Amino acid sequence: MGDIQPDVEDQQSNREYEAEDPEVHVVPEDPEATTYENHLSTSVPVEEFWDYIQEKMAADGFKAEFAKFPAGLHAKAEVANLPYNKAKSRYKNLVAYDHSRVVLRLHGPNDKSDYINACYIDGYNQPKKFIASQGPTDLIINDFMRMLWEQNVGKIVMVTNLIEATKIKCKQYWPSEGCTRFGVIEVTLLDEEVYANCAIRTLELSHTKVKNKTKILKQFHFSAWPDHGAPSDATILLDFRDKVLEYNSTLPGPILVHCSAGIGRTGTFIALDYLINQAKEENVVNVPACVMILRQQRVNMVQTQEQYEFLHSALGEALKFSDSSIPFVNFATVYSDLCTVDPETGQSKMVAQFEVLRELSQTANKMHVKSARHPDNISKNRYSKFLALDSCRPYLSTPVSGSNDYINAVYLPGYKQKRGFILTQTPLPNTVVDFWRLVYDHKVSTIIMLDRVKTGDKNVGVYWTDKKETFNPFEVEVTDVDQRVEFSTWTYELSHKDKKAPQPIKQFRCPFFTSEPTLKTIPTLLTVLQSVDMWRDKAGDGPVLVHCRDGVTKSGLFCVVWTVLERLKVDQNVNILQTVKQMRNNRPEIITDVGQLNFIHQVVMGYLDNFQTYANFRPMTTVLEAM
Repeated sequence: MGDIQPDVEDQQSNREYEAEDPEVHVVPEDPEATTYENHLSTSVPVEEFWDYIQEKMAADGFKAEFAKFPAGLHAKAEVANLPYNKAKSRYKNLVAYDHSRVVLRLHGPNDKSDYINACYIDGYNQPKKFIASQGPTDLIINDFMRMLWEQNVGKIVMVTNLIEATKIKCKQYWPSEGCTRFGVIEVTLLDEEVYANCAIRTLELSHTKVKNKTKILKQFHFSAWPDHGAPSDATILLDFRDKVLEYNSTLPGPILVHCSAGIGRTGTFIALDYLINQAKEENVVNVPACVMILRQQRVNMVQTQEQYEFLHSALGEALKFSDSSIPFVNFATVYSDLCTVDPETGQSKMVAQFEVLRELSQTANKMHVKSARHPDNISKNRYSKFLALDSCRPYLSTPVSGSNDYINAVYLPGYKQKRGFILTQTPLPNTVVDFWRLVYDHKVSTIIMLDRVKTGDKNVGVYWTDKKETFNPFEVEVTDVDQRVEFSTWTYELSHKDKKAPQPIKQFRCPFFTSEPTLKTIPTLLTVLQSVDMWRDKAGDGPVLVHCRDGVTKSGLFCVVWTVLERLKVDQNVNILQTVKQMRNNRPEIITDVGQLNFIHQVVMGYLDNFQTYANFRPMTTVLEAM
């Protein structure tokens, strides 16, 4: 912790915000800002919005548009500037307006301040749907907890991390375990569920002066907003918002949203919610007007041009992927509808969905794959069209003569882990040692092999063995074999010759899994997934290494199926489109055709068809016992 420094707000210096702080970027006022109302008529029909975004980006139109927003304080903030309240705001010109501020209750004659830097914010056609607040500091944390209690907050949306770029951005206001007390409020952590990009905590609040009464609230903590700018992928934020909406709180208060200063990321999240609801109700959206409404209620909401552009991108994706999260009880109906052919177009809705995926997915260019294209690494790639992106490739670290840190592999997100999978090609003869370096360096305990390798195939590097073998500098020894009809499992001990600390590895050989799998393969696939779950319960939850010949076609499909089912088991809903979109950020070629997209739906149907009743949701082990 020696390198972690208090941010300026924790020093309580109460200075003006500065441009170098990513959370508090200064926006220069435009002299024509007073005439900006003329531009607020920019209502765009939902069906035209995606093209509208592309045109604006091509013309650099967001820069001029954003510059016209009035920045800084534009309403009275007299209470915030009282001498005894100034230190309660992180920055002296990012404070709560008098007309929209949350007013704390006064307790006793010595309590003279009802101020906290938080404002009520309207949702679409829903007054005071939100409270936008700065994240608590040491000075205001007791007031922050009082606000939660007094306002009957049932949901907290936290869109910052406690520490970013070695600076403390927010005081932790929940216990890591058990309970803790902040002034008159005692907080107990009842539950914590950690996902790849967020955590959901269940908190119980009690008041020391209010007997026999507790309040249960959920905190939704989005952890994937980077230190600077906006998330690289709108899908993960949309998925996070779905989780927030799915929880129905018994407390009637506003949703409290906070980051560090409580204006940039906070404003972006609230604006996104507002605009999605506007689209559903009016079939049009007006982003500039929405931002102006928010800025009338709290200073500098949606604070930077990058956040403003991201808001458009996220909204565009939300409108393309509307209602992609499906409760499992509705899945059969939705799937049937997707398979229905439109008589006018001659295509099913699933074909249209695949086209939307193709339209929204990123494509890699030469700048994204510099390492893969380096002369030293070209021979390590089986196919030049399937290369590892620099942004998400696992580096090799164990030194081997003549080798560097590159292997054609990428991390893929799981549902619960940001790096749930490592996706790679089946080794070439010259990359076998690198394959074992990958396993060793990244603590892989599970290998999924999806190839049926022909004897004598000179384009495949055989890394597996049926005895004990040396792949310098590694020793690999078979300790157990379980041969089944459709697949087999091979247990190995992997050790480095200089360290001799064996690492248990289980390889699942799955020749049944083809690039165009059929319905009859689904029971075997579910059995494999169950076996992998049981193994990982013992071996640990490091990344699962999945490989096929090209590192994409079969292995990508396998990872998507796994993640979709994992979500189904954990949250009892299905979101295939978001899962594919997230994985395509790291492997753009994943899910090669509509047939694979359809197979994912068929796997979900096969899983659900084995329920005795939708009312009794059962884990995978129970389902398989019934098959």
